[in-house]
Amino acid sequence: MARIQKNQPAPNVGKAWKIENASPLLRAKYGVRIPHNRIHKVLRVNGRAMTQPAKQLRRRWVRYERTHSMSLWHTDWKQLPDNRWVIAYLDDASRLIVGSGVFQDATAEHTIQLSIVAPSCFYRKLVRSRSDWRP
Repeated sequence: MARIQKNQPAPNVGKAWKIENASPLLRAKYGVRIPHNRIHKVLRVNGRAMTQPAKQLRRRWVRYERTHSMSLWHTDWKQLPDNRWVIAYLDDASRLIVGSGVFQDATAEHTIQLSIVAPSCFYRKLVRSRSDWRP
């Protein structure tokens, strides 16, 4: 790769060599597919690429999962093939669908309407499923 970079002019005149440009060149010239990270590693070993400190640390994913059921709900919207929308409230810890509805539009008004109706529907189902439960 270092030899190709030395002999080959930069693919875009006036621009520096980029690893993204090297992979298609290697595929066209030699018929091999080499991942960008492997090309970068070879170039770095040969002193032709700089380290990228921002990419060295693995980013931690921020998760908003709750450990206790019913401590946080979130809303999902999904458009159906017939252009109607499903709006659903899910419990973040258990992924239980607390309430859902199908609407012509995914608007804030429909979402708020469902947020008012969903808790009562959920608790009504809960009471029916637990015949021994009493308020």
